Amino acid sequence: FGVDLPPSDLTFGSVSAEFGEFCRNASCSSTVYGFKGAVDITITAYKPRVGWPPYEAVTVTLANYAFFLDVDGNLDYGDSLDKYRLLDQATMLAQARAAGLGPSSTDVITFPVSTTDLIMVGLEWQHGAPTLTLVDPEGVTVTTDTNYPGLGYTNTVTSTVYFIENPKVGIWQAVIDDLTGNEEYSFGALGRNTPPTVTVQSVTPAGENVYTIQWTAADADPETTLSLYYDTDDNGADGTLIAQGLDPAVGSYTWDASEVKTGDYYVYARVDDLRNVPVVSYYTATVSVVNSQPPAAPTGVQATVAPPWTEITVCWDRNPEVDVVGYNVYYGTQSGVYDLGRYDATNVTCFGLPVPPWMNAGYVAVTAYDNSGNESPLSDEVWVEVERVYRLYLPLVLRETGTD
Repeated sequence: FGVDLPPSDLTFGSVSAEFGEFCRNASCSSTVYGFKGAVDITITAYKPRVGWPPYEAVTVTLANYAFFLDVDGNLDYGDSLDKYRLLDQATMLAQARAAGLGPSSTDVITFPVSTTDLIMVGLEWQHGAPTLTLVDPEGVTVTTDTNYPGLGYTNTVTSTVYFIENPKVGIWQAVIDDLTGNEEYSFGALGRNTPPTVTVQSVTPAGENVYTIQWTAADADPETTLSLYYDTDDNGADGTLIAQGLDPAVGSYTWDASEVKTGDYYVYARVDDLRNVPVVSYYTATVSVVNSQPPAAPTGVQATVAPPWTEITVCWDRNPEVDVVGYNVYYGTQSGVYDLGRYDATNVTCFGLPVPPWMNAGYVAVTAYDNSGNESPLSDEVWVEVERVYRLYLPLVLRETGTD
């Protein structure tokens, strides 16, 4: 078994690359900006065989290689780097692939940069020693030796990569020098989408259990929306929704908290641009909600009874208030006098009442209560008659009649 390994048979297959914001660990408790790449390195080998031709080509995978390079130049590598999970994919600003130009030639590639906090510009080649220089929108030349604001870089024998934080907005140039014609180079420029920003500035009373929520928010993406929530603490973003799908530019919302349980709450805003991790901002002070408004009286109350006359079934319509958590059923033998008691039906809309053996008619009314302990007025009273069927046993007297 012989193996021939000419250099031209060494290939890089299944190449993948990602750039943007990554989770550092499985729980995504922290993030980092960087570049993640993976490649399968394969060779074409030649195996002798009987027949013509006397060999056959086979593909052999030498290695599976992955690496992660963050914006500070720290490199991590291995067979798999699954712990670095991409959260926000960057946008391709420009890319080019070419064999090279003529001897001592220069290639100039332009690309626009909009408002962003990070760009990455890189050049990779197979042969030769080309150089990569950047020129910013103000004509300032950027190299690996330049003291340029926000500049970071990494160099290998076959690549140069620049990272620039908070780059200047405008048209940039990438100047590729020292080309001889056989470099087989690839160029790419990537820009990260800027996350949205939001700050809840105030939550002020605007009436009884009505509050005005004001915020400031900014994002360049047109799909961005804002949602508002209230929470029992100021962390975790696991509160109850107030409103969603709001325009962040509007800046204010009137919150009707009349159906919110009595208590102290934190209000927070959540902004999502569908590109970055949603941004959350809690208001620093709590809002005290005192809910003293009872629910409306239940409607649609009906009461029925059927043989064997041991239970009255009472049903009603569910209340529309979102803070209603249960119903009370009042039961008596006279109109307006509920001497047989009050029954907590919890949060159902049908309930069974026991029928005493001596009762011929029952009177029923229903109330609703909310999560703050407020109880509604009584519903319209309903009356139900309990029909009784008794068996009557009469003595049978047989009398003999005489005959003349």
